[in-house]
Amino acid sequence: MAEQDWMGAREYLQQAVVIVETFEVLVAAWQVHATAWQFYRHTKEDKPAEASRGRAEACILKIANSFARDEPLRASFLSAPAVARVLGASANRRAGLLRILETEDCGRTEKCGTALRHGPRPRFEISYV
Repeated sequence: MAEQDWMGAREYLQQAVVIVETFEVLVAAWQVHATAWQFYRHTKEDKPAEASRGRAEACILKIANSFARDEPLRASFLSAPAVARVLGASANRRAGLLRILETEDCGRTEKCGTALRHGPRPRFEISYV
């Protein structure tokens, strides 16, 4: 990806995903899925990006849960920058979706932040893939 060969990068990432999905090697799998997440974010492919991030998160949590809760290695792993980035994106996404739902455009002036001022607005459903 450093040379901006996006088609080559896509091909290699797809091969890497097949390998980590065939053989359960969680330490490699979370990193491959996190790399795919970054790739798809860069290419503006939101659904595959979020799916890859979710798979990376699942691998990370399996690794973390293989340690006792009070094990220092668990805390160290979860606080590593690359791991925290994947987990933080999940938390940030959920927080962002909550903000979207809480901040409604009342249609009268600007976003007022609450439906109580002007009455309820129709809601939309958000689902995770």
